[in-house]
Amino acid sequence: MKGMIDMIRSRKGFSIAEVMCAAFIVMLAVGGLATTFVTAVRTNRFASNYYNASCLARNRVQEARIRVFDELLAIAEPRRRVDKDGNDPSFGSDALIFERETIVTPVLVNCYDVTVNVYYPMSPGVLSTVPVQMKVLISSQLDSMVDLM
Repeated sequence: MKGMIDMIRSRKGFSIAEVMCAAFIVMLAVGGLATTFVTAVRTNRFASNYYNASCLARNRVQEARIRVFDELLAIAEPRRRVDKDGNDPSFGSDALIFERETIVTPVLVNCYDVTVNVYYPMSPGVLSTVPVQMKVLISSQLDSMVDLM
């Protein structure tokens, strides 16, 4: 009998407390990594939407620059829904929806201030409260234009 008890005590291995402690530490590490992964995905989505909004604003400013000066007021638009390419989103589309407005304001006799505001998705169905904004001054007298960010 004594030999059997000595054999059980001399067995090498881990106790249940040691196994539970190790499992708890592993769970903490995996939880931390999962949180970091979720944060990285959200940050990537935000950066992508902000970049697309910047491209939409830049493209609209470029459209204003190539217009004939006398037709510049025609580019003005109220705040409206657009997709990431600047087109009207199709009905029932799952595409990301942005909102863009273009404001053309006369500054001087031969000078217009063109402001483009683009509101981008922060989360599904929620747009940013502060838009990406690009401004440009366009003059009929000058060959060059001034960008105002």
